[in-house]
Amino acid sequence: LAQTNDRTIITQYGSYILSSFLLGWMAGGIVLGFASDKYGRKETLGGSIALFSLFSALAGFSSDMTELAVCRFAIGFGIGGTMVSMSVYLAENWPD
Repeated sequence: LAQTNDRTIITQYGSYILSSFLLGWMAGGIVLGFASDKYGRKETLGGSIALFSLFSALAGFSSDMTELAVCRFAIGFGIGGTMVSMSVYLAENWPD
């Protein structure tokens, strides 16, 4: 995709990138939620944080919209797993 100033094209691709992030968030919450039940909350939480941290750095080096959308999906996947693992971990360990 060549550089453009057309608002319609920018809005369209921005919507695709945001949608990939939200789909990743949903998928990460589901998949990593089950993984946290099977492998442990702390391990899954650490892996989720590493996942979205790594892909946040890689997103800065993306050269086209497809790479950015893939990175944003992986970032969302990691954040979804972090949200699920952290909320359950806190609920289990917070004093009454």
